[in-house]
Amino acid sequence: MRLNFLSVSFLLSSSSFFARLQQAATAHAFARSRVMTLVAFSALLACAGAGAQTLDELRAAARNNHPAIKSARLGVDAAGKEVDAASARYLPSLSIVLEGGGKDLVAEPSRYLRLEQNVWDGGATAAGVDLAKQSAELARSRVPEQEQDIDLQVISAWQTLQSANGRVVVADRLLKLLSDHEAMMTRRVQSELSTQVELQLVQAQVMQAGLDRRKALLNASLAKLRLEQLTGIEGLRNTLSSPASEGVPERFAAEAQAFQGTDWAALANRQPTVRRAEKELLAAQSRIETKRSELRPQLYARVDRGLGSGGTTAAFVGVRYSTGAGFAASSEVDALIARAASLEGARDAARLEVLQAMLNDANEIQENLQRYKSLVVSVESARQIHESYVRQFTAAKKSWLDVMNAMRELSQNEYALNDVQHNFFGLLKRLRVYAAQQP
Repeated sequence: MRLNFLSVSFLLSSSSFFARLQQAATAHAFARSRVMTLVAFSALLACAGAGAQTLDELRAAARNNHPAIKSARLGVDAAGKEVDAASARYLPSLSIVLEGGGKDLVAEPSRYLRLEQNVWDGGATAAGVDLAKQSAELARSRVPEQEQDIDLQVISAWQTLQSANGRVVVADRLLKLLSDHEAMMTRRVQSELSTQVELQLVQAQVMQAGLDRRKALLNASLAKLRLEQLTGIEGLRNTLSSPASEGVPERFAAEAQAFQGTDWAALANRQPTVRRAEKELLAAQSRIETKRSELRPQLYARVDRGLGSGGTTAAFVGVRYSTGAGFAASSEVDALIARAASLEGARDAARLEVLQAMLNDANEIQENLQRYKSLVVSVESARQIHESYVRQFTAAKKSWLDVMNAMRELSQNEYALNDVQHNFFGLLKRLRVYAAQQP
């Protein structure tokens, strides 16, 4: 509850009220110019991101250009204006009233200016201001949530692009090796040292490697298109190179190992999705108090000034009380309480979902690290076996089918190694995004 005592002289003086209106108009013009400045600055940043090549540059461009983030930021400005509007309800309201006569329906209607001020409203105005502030906090919490969501989408597209580029490199290396095998087998067939079937075996693998390369190029093209959509940079698919990573340096492996000591439950509470859900719950609780304050009576002071000749001035003090249409105000409070309980459950569900996602990534990155180390050994072993089989084939100790089987195993291991190492880097970047959230 809030008491707001105003002197009668303030109620009777309208000059200060119109001065406040003029100040409000000036503030509105300033806010509008600030919004236009922000829009122009965003356009400048969008142009600056046209040469983005690294992941950090793409993430920065997406944060500046993506419509969802822009919408969330504009929502913050709108929520701030709602706080100003709610605070303005402490001021008196000015209105023009036109009313008809009582018994004589043809009598000239009365016309007057009315200045009304709530002296005591049961805390309704204070509750409205608190609700507006909680709504502003909720709007602000949506900005980092959208930024994190876009960050993760950019990282996913970047991971797909690098993995596809790595597969192209692997396919090119395999095609060169297979081309040598095909040339050798062609000569042997022409010399009648080998059969046509053996040539067809190597040609089949050449065809498969070519298909794998074309599929990787298509995936890379789709990933670039996705990054272009996320960042808002036109023509990015024609300028982005993003060479594939080669190997996992020890410092990244050590960083991944360090995540094992993370307090994931505490980190989950700091994630933007959980914080936004918490702000939604607080806003719902403020809405309950606002609706409850509407059930209390209001004490107000009013001054009416007649218009036209012989107009008089009259001052009143009164009490106003409303139960709502069909006594619905109490039922609305109950509905809001149930809604708040639902939002509390939604907050807990969001925390569990975020926690599970982080734990899955943390476990998967450890599995990827171990699998990467195993595949490095497997690729080197498969390469040595293949080279050995080629030498033994020329010495008539191994069949060409054995050579092709060794080649197929080498191909599978190289593709698997490429996918695992790029999946590792994607998971590491995701965990960095999660860990970057401050308490």
